[in-house]
Amino acid sequence: MLNTPQGQQIPARVDSIDDEKVVFDLNHPLAGQNLTFALKVVGISETGTPQHAGCNSDQCPSGSCDCGGSGCGC
Repeated sequence: MLNTPQGQQIPARVDSIDDEKVVFDLNHPLAGQNLTFALKVVGISETGTPQHAGCNSDQCPSGSCDCGGSGCGC
């Protein structure tokens, strides 16, 4: 793990080491892999896709909402 100046940990793999440098691979461990998903359709709506739960862009002055990671915010 590598630490950012803000204290966030980032997973890393040592790719190579020589007398002058260390090269890290910061790609996700599944990067470049083929992924297969099994899906089950549980319903179809003709009204469209609802917004992400708790994310109301009407509350954001910019008209957009950041709903990633730790929650929603403007």
